[in-house]
Amino acid sequence: MDYPFDKLGGRRVLLNKPERPKSAIELTPETAAKLDEEFAKKWNKLQIYAVGDAVEEWKVGEYIFVPGHVLQHAEGVDMDGKLKIMVGEHDIAFRWKHAPEETPSKSSLLI
Repeated sequence: MDYPFDKLGGRRVLLNKPERPKSAIELTPETAAKLDEEFAKKWNKLQIYAVGDAVEEWKVGEYIFVPGHVLQHAEGVDMDGKLKIMVGEHDIAFRWKHAPEETPSKSSLLI
């Protein structure tokens, strides 16, 4: 992958920040609440954008879960107009077996 940086050092992991879809129409409060609920689900499965040179466990493109309290304090990094989230590899709780659009109804943790 072609990154806008030369090297991501150490045990850092950059994640793609989910983008909130913009609506061209005015939404009812009920519809807006439903969309907010759907958007919040995207924060449960974050995709890895890049990994540091010392990261061995996690791979680019994988979908992972990072606890909310970690995300609240994570550093945001602008990469060519797209916001990325920087966390330490130790902040990642687990890897999902399936990408969001492929998720089956059963629990899909890879332990």
